[in-house]
Amino acid sequence: MRFRVNTNTAVSFPAATVTWSDYEVTLAQAANPISSMSTVFLANLLNPVLVKNGALSIGANNFSAGGNPNSFGTLVVLDTPYVYQEVTW
Repeated sequence: MRFRVNTNTAVSFPAATVTWSDYEVTLAQAANPISSMSTVFLANLLNPVLVKNGALSIGANNFSAGGNPNSFGTLVVLDTPYVYQEVTW
């Protein structure tokens, strides 16, 4: 999984290395079409799977700015493989 900063971002992120001792990522199918999404996050998840659970460290300036679009940051490796199953409404 990778992220990148918005095209309008003026400076690279983060300024210094940041570390989380317990970083969790849950992926799931959408339980509702976009027009019917709930304001309760969990209500929008169908068959959720915890795919990342543990420490995560992002090095300084990992997300570069000034591109259009900006480059993606370092790959975040998931603990559990996940294949997204498309839902048709």
